[in-house]
Amino acid sequence: MARSNISAIKHQLTCLKSDCALFSRLYIIACRTREVDLFEFFQHENQPCPPSLSNVGKPLLPGNKTDLIDCLEPHHQSNTEAPSYVDATIIDGSAIVNMINSGTARAFQRYAEKSIGPYIESQLQYSSRVDVIWDRYINNSLMALTRSKRGTGIRR
Repeated sequence: MARSNISAIKHQLTCLKSDCALFSRLYIIACRTREVDLFEFFQHENQPCPPSLSNVGKPLLPGNKTDLIDCLEPHHQSNTEAPSYVDATIIDGSAIVNMINSGTARAFQRYAEKSIGPYIESQLQYSSRVDVIWDRYINNSLMALTRSKRGTGIRR
C-alpha cells in the first residue's frame, strides 16, 4: 500500500474517532440539561452527508445515471415482449406536465382537468392502478446540497 494511501486512511480514522467523541460528549451534556429520547436522537444525521454517500463529510462526485448502465447490464435479463397488462403504472408527474401540451388552458386546474386527467385515466387501460409521483425537495438532503453547489451560469 502506498504511503500516501495509508496516511489518508489514518486521517479518515482520526476524523471519525474525533466525531464519535464529540457527539458522545454533546449527547451527555444534552442528557444532563433536558430530557432526551435516545431513539429520536439517533434518527437524525450527525453529519452533513450520509456516510454511505460521502467521504469524511465531502459528498462523492455526482455522476450521470448512464454511468450505472455498465455495472447493471450484466444483471439484466432481456425480454423482447412487453406485457399487455400490469398491476400498477408509476408516472413521473413533472414529466407529464412537460410532455402534455396545455392547449388553450390558461389555469393549471383547467389544464389538469382537460389534459392531465384524461391521460392518467387512459393509463388504466393497461393496469389496475396508476401512481403519479411528484418530486419533493427536502431541505436537509444530499440532493439539496448538490443542487446548491451547482453553477448558475448558462449551459453550453
